Amino acid sequence: MTTIFRPRFKEINPTSDQEQIILGSNLGDGTLTSPYRTGTFINSALKILHTSKQEEYLTWKHSMLMPFVHPIHRMTVSDGIRVYFSTGSHDYFTKLRSLWYPDGKKIFLLSNVKHMNWLGLAVWFMDDGTRGYSHGSEYGFISTEGFGMEVQPIIRNFLLSQFGLLTTVVVTGHGLTKIRLSASAMRILKIELRPYIIPSMLYKLGF
Repeated sequence: MTTIFRPRFKEINPTSDQEQIILGSNLGDGTLTSPYRTGTFINSALKILHTSKQEEYLTWKHSMLMPFVHPIHRMTVSDGIRVYFSTGSHDYFTKLRSLWYPDGKKIFLLSNVKHMNWLGLAVWFMDDGTRGYSHGSEYGFISTEGFGMEVQPIIRNFLLSQFGLLTTVVVTGHGLTKIRLSASAMRILKIELRPYIIPSMLYKLGF
């Protein structure tokens, strides 16, 4: 089996802020690539993809993860344009892949998120969070359906113990479950996340 090295990214030592952006992206729209492709071992990389409407957000992530990222690219799909970039392939991301994808599917483990702070949560919320307003009450959601029904209570307890956020688990129209943020949780997020939310994504907090 051939190993491909990328000397340009020989050293990847993320700062604490970069680790939080990687963490939030792993929970959200980011994907850690498989290190085994076409019979060849290539270290994993973090790939981040958004719609063209969130290009400013993607550009912010790209700038924050300098200098170990490749250029931003655009592609046309059936329902519009996507913008994306990848980090360099590196052992750092291969090790993360083994933690987040032990059986080939992304999972939620407390051991992977125990060091999350408000910046990491802000990235997760910008990726997967939404805001609602009904009958004079504000609420929110985090799209956690992909982690499975049995994991939702674990995510709830994590958000409560780590950030003091009161949540419930709700069933979606497709029979899946996700996290609903209470009005009190949204009030906390408006205060704690605002310093980290980029201007084009402030709508997610109702600003």
